[in-house]
Amino acid sequence: MRWTDPTPAGSPGQFWCAGAGGEIGRSADGNWPLCAPTAHLTHQLVFPDCWDGKNLDSPDHKSHVAFTYDGKCSGAYPVAIPNLSFVIDYPTSGSAGNLRLATGMASSIHGDFFNAWDNAALGHRVKDCITQKAKCNSAGTF
Repeated sequence: MRWTDPTPAGSPGQFWCAGAGGEIGRSADGNWPLCAPTAHLTHQLVFPDCWDGKNLDSPDHKSHVAFTYDGKCSGAYPVAIPNLSFVIDYPTSGSAGNLRLATGMASSIHGDFFNAWDNAALGHRVKDCITQKAKCNSAGTF
């Protein structure tokens, strides 16, 4: 899907309505869900979790990483990297006629990594989980 395409219901990386009543329709262009008054507009922005093991960046800033859907990295992207995602909840409902992202269509949403970790907690997770290639929970324990 291109960033200029609408994001129809059921597509990956879409906005959805979370909460009671859920989605009650779609905007005229198919780009936005219409949420019941009791639901919130929500998006989970997921970052790639597999790396090619060679390039720290690429010309398009994404072809050196890939997504895994089964929890295993392989082939051209054999190195697992921390799985990050943002769940963004907008307390809005009703008409989506005036909703806009600065980048355009809903499918244009993107995120840049920012670090809000306590340095000591991050250091422990790197040492105990990443360096040891251990699968840790969100608390940094096994």
